[in-house]
Order: sequence, then structure tokens, then C-alpha cells
Amino acid sequence: MMIFGPHLALSIMPSDPGDGFLAAGSRFHAITESYITAFYDRILDEAEELVGFELTPVAGTEFLVSRLLRFEYVESVDEDRRVRVFFGTQILGSTRSVSDQAFGGRIYETEGGQLALSIELDWLDPKQVSALSTSIAEAE
Repeated sequence: MMIFGPHLALSIMPSDPGDGFLAAGSRFHAITESYITAFYDRILDEAEELVGFELTPVAGTEFLVSRLLRFEYVESVDEDRRVRVFFGTQILGSTRSVSDQAFGGRIYETEGGQLALSIELDWLDPKQVSALSTSIAEAE
């Protein structure tokens, strides 16, 4: 789960959160029915370390781009058609997107408008999942 705020929070959940979940004292509710809201690609640095995800919203979820661009760890790609979300880990040199085209991501929101995106991890190798769990991205 990626929870968007002043700092990106990453959480590996033990199971599908379904229609909602509680994080940092806030209740997140699913605002999409579908679990396919974006294509996800890995972003690797020169050391081949996972440093983020590139998200390409599917039809009907394009609003994600404008909602996420306000965060300093998110950057626009392809004239605001996609975004790159960086975990806050130390990046070695330049980065590149690996076109995995994994599908996923249910969109969640709090009453106050904070967004979260779920993502399946089965397309990542064990080293990359470990990198996620030890990332310095943290809840505010």
C-alpha cells in the first residue's frame, strides 16, 4: 500500500484490505470498484535497485495524476499522462523505467482527501520486496 502525504508511507499488508482499512488513525475507504486502476512499472537506479514505481492511470482514473503531482516525491512523465513515485530511498545516478506493465491498484481515500493506492507485489523479485519493507518512506 502506498499512502500519500507530506512523506510517502509504504505498508506491506498481510491481506487484501477490501473496501477499507485504518492507517495512522485515519479510515481509508475504497473509491473505486476495480482493482485495475493503473499500470505499474518499476523504476530502477544505476545500481539496479528499486527506487519507485511509474503509474499510468487507466480510463476513469486520470485524476490520480493531478492529485499526486503536489507531492515532492512524485514527478510528471509524458505531459502529465503518467507519474513517477519515488520511495525516498537514496538514488544512485540516473533512473530508468522497466516496462513491466503490471496491473493493479485500488484507490482509497479518507474523508479529508488523503489518497492511498494498493499494489500487488507478486511481480517483484524477493530483493525488491525487501527493499520496499526497509525503505525510509514513512508515515507522517
